[in-house]
Amino acid sequence: MRRLPIFLVIDVSESMVGEPLQQVGAGIRSMVQTLRRDPYALETAYLSVVVFAGRVKTLVPLTDMASFYPPQLPLGGGTSLGAALTHLMSEIETKIVKTSAESKGDWKPIVFLFTDGAPTDDPEDAVAEWAAKYRTRANLVAVSVGNNADLALLAQLTDQVLLLNDAHPESYQRFFNWITASIQTQSQRLDASADDRFRVENLSADLVRKVSPDMRPRQRLDENFVVLTARCGKTRMAYLIKYARERNAAGGGAQAGEEWPEFIGEETPAAAAAGEQPYVLAGAFAVPSPEEYEELTAANYGATTISTGELRGTPSCPCCGNPFGFAMCACGNVHCLKGPGESVCPWCGKTGSYDFGTGDADVTRALG
Repeated sequence: MRRLPIFLVIDVSESMVGEPLQQVGAGIRSMVQTLRRDPYALETAYLSVVVFAGRVKTLVPLTDMASFYPPQLPLGGGTSLGAALTHLMSEIETKIVKTSAESKGDWKPIVFLFTDGAPTDDPEDAVAEWAAKYRTRANLVAVSVGNNADLALLAQLTDQVLLLNDAHPESYQRFFNWITASIQTQSQRLDASADDRFRVENLSADLVRKVSPDMRPRQRLDENFVVLTARCGKTRMAYLIKYARERNAAGGGAQAGEEWPEFIGEETPAAAAAGEQPYVLAGAFAVPSPEEYEELTAANYGATTISTGELRGTPSCPCCGNPFGFAMCACGNVHCLKGPGESVCPWCGKTGSYDFGTGDADVTRALG
């Protein structure tokens, strides 16, 4: 039986922390449950999960539906889209069974690429290689989660670039229902014909739209969000503090009833489009796997700062419950405190005296 390989290539950068990553994980679980009940998909579909942040990793190799177990999605620092493409091309080259004189190989693979921000590496060579060698060998659907992805760059990879602009949980569920139905349709079509083109069709206009390539200039930072890396003063565990532009404070993207943003001809980055709106606290989140977080974070990470004057709100610590989750040591790193007084920094190990301060300071931010 010829396999239908499906790759889910998922951005797990820090700006995806919280609701977006949780809903993508829930969508994968729902998709697998449905496909297991479909006799065509159960027989032909093989699923792989690839995640990328500053680095890239295959979480699950191509696995049949009956044996596939949805993984826990990790987090990392950065958005290395170029590295993700290079890894994906290697997976296609080495894991896809090619047609030979003796037998038919796998069907053309389907790739769903999910990202919520602009690349933090230089993807030009990988994009050029994909366009030259792999664009016709795979059915790639690029999905911008929110409106800060580099849509022009994604359009170099595929004609099928989709903007999912509503971050509510039910919207993610509806979108993954559409993905599932599309895979089911493809499985049935392959059984009846040799046409292995994947078609984007029956999209709900209030949920997602197909976009044109001339929409956004490239930028290195996701200016819709600010994410700070912190450590718990008690457990030394890592956690992330996420701030969002006020227009995105509920998680990013348009809310129900809002109009789609118009990008065509836009020449300014997201920060300028947002005006001088501050970043407001969206939450603090414990890092589920510190080892994987470090593994997926780029080596040259953490050289950019932001003034605390642009940030509104302070969280409690999600690891130990300390009421003050945003304290800065003289070493420049963030950790939690029980209250004013002496405390040991979990980053540098030095003891300092802490109190409520006035004025602004620069704090290192993640690339998002």
